[in-house]
Formats: sequence, structure tokens, C-alpha cells
Amino acid sequence: MPSSIPHHTSDVLRIIRKYKVSSFLDVGAGFGRWGFLAREMCDVFALRYTKDSWQTRIDAVEAFPDYITPVHRYIYDNIYLESIEDFIKKHQQCYDIIFAGDVLEHIDKPVALEIIKVFLERYNQALIVGIPLTNRWPQDDILGNPYERHRSTWYKKDFINLGASKIKTYKVGTRWYALVVWRKTTRWKDFNQWLTKRWESFKKKKLGFLFFKFDH
Repeated sequence: MPSSIPHHTSDVLRIIRKYKVSSFLDVGAGFGRWGFLAREMCDVFALRYTKDSWQTRIDAVEAFPDYITPVHRYIYDNIYLESIEDFIKKHQQCYDIIFAGDVLEHIDKPVALEIIKVFLERYNQALIVGIPLTNRWPQDDILGNPYERHRSTWYKKDFINLGASKIKTYKVGTRWYALVVWRKTTRWKDFNQWLTKRWESFKKKKLGFLFFKFDH
């Protein structure tokens, strides 16, 4: 459908808030949820309330024109009304964050894998994918849109093999859904940052203890 489950929303927003985002691509915009939230996170929360003050380029790819409303045209800077395959062939630009929510399962798997590889070359900070897992999410055309049909099945191991930085799963009734993230930061850098924070915390506690001891 042109929207998605809400389970992973807060996790996606936390990822967006971690970065200074100047460009965001919403792949398969549908209802437009992620364009709205990205605009709020990146501009409105920075006190840029009006469209003429916005500094973040937020683009969308949507293959089904009937989903696009005047509200979409207000929120997004550019809306590319074409399939994802056509988009990546015609446009070469990179984005700080590329978000593909409930998209890959609508594409034949060999093609979808090639799309992921292209996006892995075109993101600056994070590539985020939201996707249902296993074959327990059958779906046919919706609202006369053949792009809504589920054409491929995905498993956690698919994204492990693709070198994802993080995979978080959510139980939705009796089914499973995944949030998959690739980041430029390496695991070693993550560990180094964690170690630095722990050391700084230790020094503050140690100094605080010493001051307490001397004062008493």
C-alpha cells in the first residue's frame, strides 16, 4: 500500500537526527510520510518554518502519479515520476540519506539487488531500507497500481550478505519486518567513539570523587 507499518518510525527518525542532512531521497514516496518527517526533522526543528527558508533538498521517486497530491508538491523539492530503475539510470546525484521504505519487495529480486548496489554508491551518510521479511506478506495490485504487487521475498541473511551496518527486526502480529541500515562509519570508528565516551565519563567521575574527598 502507499504507506507502511509504524513500528520502525521512531528508529528511523533517530537515525536522521544523528546527521547534519542537506539532502534526502525518499524512494517510493507513496503517501509521503517520510518526506514530511524528514522535512520536519531537517528544517522545521532547525526553526526554518517556511518553505522559502528551507535548506534541505528532499526529493522523491514515485512510479504511480495518482499518489501525488498538492501536499507532496509542497513538501518535496523534486518528484521524479518514474520507476526506480529508470531513475537510477537517468540521474546520478548522491544524497546524504537515501530511504527506501517498503520498496524492494515490489521489484524482482535480481533487479532489486542491483538497485541496492547503486544506492550503496550514492549515499553520503546512511542508506535506510524498511522491508517485510519472509513470504508471509502477499500483496497484489492496490488502487489500480501494479507497482504495489509483491514480487520478491527477503530474509535477514540477504542484508547480512550485503554488508548492512545494522538490522533491527520487529514482530508485527505473527510476521516480521526489518529496518536495515548502511552507514559510512566503520565498526572500528563506532568502537573508538564508544571507548572515548567511556573514558571521558570515567575521568569526570574520578575527578568528581577526588573533589568530594578533598572537600570533606
